Amino acid sequence: MLHIAKTGGSSINELCHQQQALFMGYAGRAFPPICFAWMYRTALPVHVQHRLQLHSAVPPAVCKNVIDAAIKQPTRPMAVEFHARYMPLFFDLTPHFPALRAHFAQAGGRLMTATLLREPRSLLVSTYGMWPPLIRIYNASGHGGAVVNNRSVLPLEGWLNILLNKSVPRQHKLTSREVTSAVHWARPDLLINGLTPDVNRGWGESSPMAPDMSVGLGAAAGKGCDASDRGIRRIELASSRLADNNTFDLVCTLSSMADFQRTVLENVFAPPSQNWSTVARRPQVTVMYGFAPYRASLGALVDEQVALARTNATIKRLVEAATACDALVYDHLPTHVHQCIDRTEALTQAGIVTTATAPATAPPTASLSKLKARGLG
Repeated sequence: MLHIAKTGGSSINELCHQQQALFMGYAGRAFPPICFAWMYRTALPVHVQHRLQLHSAVPPAVCKNVIDAAIKQPTRPMAVEFHARYMPLFFDLTPHFPALRAHFAQAGGRLMTATLLREPRSLLVSTYGMWPPLIRIYNASGHGGAVVNNRSVLPLEGWLNILLNKSVPRQHKLTSREVTSAVHWARPDLLINGLTPDVNRGWGESSPMAPDMSVGLGAAAGKGCDASDRGIRRIELASSRLADNNTFDLVCTLSSMADFQRTVLENVFAPPSQNWSTVARRPQVTVMYGFAPYRASLGALVDEQVALARTNATIKRLVEAATACDALVYDHLPTHVHQCIDRTEALTQAGIVTTATAPATAPPTASLSKLKARGLG
């Protein structure tokens, strides 16, 4: 799974742990995703093995336990999360997904690739709420002295204006950036200091914009979307990857979280080890780097700012501008993305996936009202 930040990926990780999967991912109970790449390196070309430093017959030391478990339980499901600094590895492996799928199919298994997307305006405000930009005020001795005020949070309006400042690396395109460059957009407090390099990785071939999307680009540019050649290329590549069967078997929006979980349960963890219930979305935790003792008091200030995104006309306009590019990509997603359809029919016809492992029909999309009632909308 490509875990785009703030799209519900932690809930999917929890589902994988519930199903007792061998889990490789970003943090916590995870082994790094490079362990997965090393285990199945023989399905990759030799030059790719060398470039990713997978050619050694000795596995990375950090991978020993998960590799031993995989050898002892060869049919146990695996879950691999590509998040933050591991996202470039997902796109390094993307051209070789057909070979990896064939490798698993020959062993009677299956490889499913997936991601979740979130409405960009909601995503941006949620990002501010989780990683609020703190204002550090020091005493007269400077940065080496004591912090005398930890109660200051940069207001949402100020943060959005920084994002829209063209002299600062434009990290606000959270969806299209992570689906194309796979560079982890940096913490907002680092962004304030302009320390985030505009590095690009994972650029590849893309299809030209669809006519209706090209029309929409004009309106998006008027709101603040980067319509330069570089900006257009990023939009085209993001759209191409999200619509590509090779890159993703399953793409859902956050409002279809329940369907996403059920599809994963049916196709990866069949039969599920415990039950067929989905996992409720985990509550957001505000992360304040180095300021844990002040989280409660600062949290109230952050909540107050987040609430303004629903009521303040100026902030609404800034949010629209800061998410204009992502909104263009999101609003022109293929219909099957919104319907949360598992795209394995073509793979089945090609003989890569057997009929037994491919779903007969796509799961129905739960109504948004029901999802909201269960806290999933």
